[in-house]
Amino acid sequence: RWLWNQPEVTCVLSGMNSIEMVNENCRIASDAKADSFTKDDFEVIEKVKKIISESELVGCTGCRYCTAGCPMQIQIPMAFSLYNEAQKFRNPASQRRSYDRACANIADCIECGQCMEACPQHLEIPELLKKVRAYME
Repeated sequence: RWLWNQPEVTCVLSGMNSIEMVNENCRIASDAKADSFTKDDFEVIEKVKKIISESELVGCTGCRYCTAGCPMQIQIPMAFSLYNEAQKFRNPASQRRSYDRACANIADCIECGQCMEACPQHLEIPELLKKVRAYME
């Protein structure tokens, strides 16, 4: 609905895994109109944005563009996801097992910068990986 609310948007592509999702997306698209959001709608969006920004220290969307060119094959999005979860609960031990399995080679980062060039969020990935290691290890 947020996308359809934008006057410049003429087509919305949405991932769908079931016929129920197709039906829901069709229903939303048929009901949605540009500039139809109310003040209350925008207030809800701002509240959600604040909650998300306060709970996630690394704004990685998990797109995995950064991993395609990583010469060390570091699972960067997984490292950031586990870090965010551990920080959210103030408990690195809660994610340690998954971190140890998926991110065992995080210390192998050679800071080549390929990940940063690929990152649509323009994250300082090598520096963030150092923070992840310091917190999780």
